[in-house]
Amino acid sequence: MTIVFWKPGKPDYTKGNAYHPIALKNTLGKLIESVITELLSYVLEEYQLIPLQHYEGRPRRTGEEAMVILMERIMHAWKGVSYSIVFMDVAGAFNYVHHK
Repeated sequence: MTIVFWKPGKPDYTKGNAYHPIALKNTLGKLIESVITELLSYVLEEYQLIPLQHYEGRPRRTGEEAMVILMERIMHAWKGVSYSIVFMDVAGAFNYVHHK
């Protein structure tokens, strides 16, 4: 359900940008969703149902750790006779970091 409020001080209320829509969500549904998410996360971690190399959305795992492990594996491979090339989208891996 969405409720629409007038934005105060707008000169013309016939235009769509003169209104502010607010979406109302089911609070009980959000609570149940949160509890189920926590339970699933616990079971997945406790019984190791996700590979260790999976970092997205896991507790105590960060994108920085994934990048460090990848770099360590590349450096280790370079010590042998094999060569590799890796392209990393660093800007996409750190969406909320100030890139300058």
